[in-house]
Amino acid sequence: VVIKYRRLRDDEDINSVPAMGKTREKYEYAFRDRYVERQNKKDVMKFLDFIDEEIHLTPQCYSEDDLKAVTEDADCLVLGSDQLWNPIWFDPLTLLSFADGKKKISYATGGVSGLNDFNKPIIRQIAEGISDFSTISVRERKSAEILLGFTDRKISVTLDPTLLLRGKDWETLCVDMDIQEGSYGLCFCLGEIQPHKHLLKLLAERYEVKRIIYVQKEWSNHGFNEESLFCAVNDVGPCEFLSFVKKATFVATDSFHGFCFSLLFERDVFLFERAYVSDDIASGSRIYNLQEITGCGDRWLRYKQDLVHMGEIEYAVVRSRMEECRSSSLEFLKRSIG
Repeated sequence: VVIKYRRLRDDEDINSVPAMGKTREKYEYAFRDRYVERQNKKDVMKFLDFIDEEIHLTPQCYSEDDLKAVTEDADCLVLGSDQLWNPIWFDPLTLLSFADGKKKISYATGGVSGLNDFNKPIIRQIAEGISDFSTISVRERKSAEILLGFTDRKISVTLDPTLLLRGKDWETLCVDMDIQEGSYGLCFCLGEIQPHKHLLKLLAERYEVKRIIYVQKEWSNHGFNEESLFCAVNDVGPCEFLSFVKKATFVATDSFHGFCFSLLFERDVFLFERAYVSDDIASGSRIYNLQEITGCGDRWLRYKQDLVHMGEIEYAVVRSRMEECRSSSLEFLKRSIG
């Protein structure tokens, strides 16, 4: 069971929100529709349907009392999310202080990627808060090194949860699409695509594709597909995204998970710096760590000469090293849960 939790905004009061149940779910829907993104958009609906079908969630939680209620019967709590300990939006409840007497585990928790005057007190708070965890792991070596400066607890480094499955496992979620495999390159960026346009054209020439597909976002990349080479796709849910990655000739991305799935499906993948996004959010340390773990080599594409000197990925090496890390990560989970 996955806990469905959101910290309330400063202008929200826990005493004013509805009690758990259908009314609270409607309240949360209205909130997300107003402050996050329109919930009736086709792509958002595809994500919501995917969650309903594939993930067993608790009722919506907002407070420590809510979290206590939904975990009352749990024997073990496993903490683990991509940016859960990012100091920018750190929430003390992610240290599971409400779960007294229960086994607490951190699995590949992310967000600790740097140390400075701003985040040092928060990182110290995290290190102190996990002192009663049974076992602790993070998803990159840099995070472990930073936390070890504040605690003498053992901290392991484990794989991102998406990598615990193999490509063939994720392939079961792919859907049929009216597009020929190998006929296009895929660009998946969370930042702006425009600064990478010249590099995408070079990739199209190298791979002799006449189309580069990219996921259209409301807030950016308008007018990017004025040239026939570039083709925007909309209403992309998780299953469509996996299918686009699997069938692409190459993938160009600034996304850590875009990189993960490209490796799982053994695509030729190229990494862009995330354009016009704060370094605190777009930290590339996770990507550097994954390159090191998998032995895929330096895949960063910043200049034309990078492409000239970049060879093919030796996927036999990547598969072997990924399998080794997958085995040790699963063993950590099994041993931790007991």
